[in-house]
Amino acid sequence: MFGMDGHDWAAIPERRTLATSIPRQALFDKLDRRAALTIVRAPNGHGKSSLIASWLRAHLASERILVWVSAPRPSSTLEDFWAVVLDRIHAAGIALPDVDDLADPFTAVAKSLNALSRPVLLVLIRPDLISEPELDDQLIELLALCHNLDLVVTLSGFGMFSEPYLLDTDHEVIGASELLFTRADTAHLLAQADVNTTDGDAEQITSLTGGLPALVRVAVPAVQTSGSRNREQMIGKNIAQAIDDY
Repeated sequence: MFGMDGHDWAAIPERRTLATSIPRQALFDKLDRRAALTIVRAPNGHGKSSLIASWLRAHLASERILVWVSAPRPSSTLEDFWAVVLDRIHAAGIALPDVDDLADPFTAVAKSLNALSRPVLLVLIRPDLISEPELDDQLIELLALCHNLDLVVTLSGFGMFSEPYLLDTDHEVIGASELLFTRADTAHLLAQADVNTTDGDAEQITSLTGGLPALVRVAVPAVQTSGSRNREQMIGKNIAQAIDDY
């Protein structure tokens, strides 16, 4: 569905859990800087794509055209990857170039984006699943060719942009430690979930889960079922079980 501003905001993944709606203002500030390249790097479970989706939902009035590209299949080739990007660009309402250019999806993507007068935000989820090393250079080339483009990528390891400080491109990096929930984040999540809590619950959950968003999320129901008798012990037991189940 396209909004009144013409953006394909339906491309943003739906809010699946309360954990995706927690305001992470310090991280939002980094994303708000609108660097040409923003790298969100952390292992699975840190809520990388959820962070970006939450940030985008808070900025629905942006003048930028959003293009969201979900994680590719690990078996995808470079050509497969750029063909999917081209399809998502077209779905966002961006006109494609002449048919002769479509034989090379990367060139078609570059020409489509370069022809626009409006800025574009391209979000790539886990492009590092593509095993071909040329993708790093192609993404930097795309930024050089399309001056109205901002690129946000989520990565799980150091296979791509392993040394971003060496890039001759304006960039921002959000790392794994920054994505961990603080006690205040956990307390906010408990309040949103309408869970009856006592002093110390948020701190205990954050400590037992290490603040890993995926584990904090599964710990919330464990607190709900812990009752008041021997509460700290029961919370610890229930959280341990929830983590094992996860």
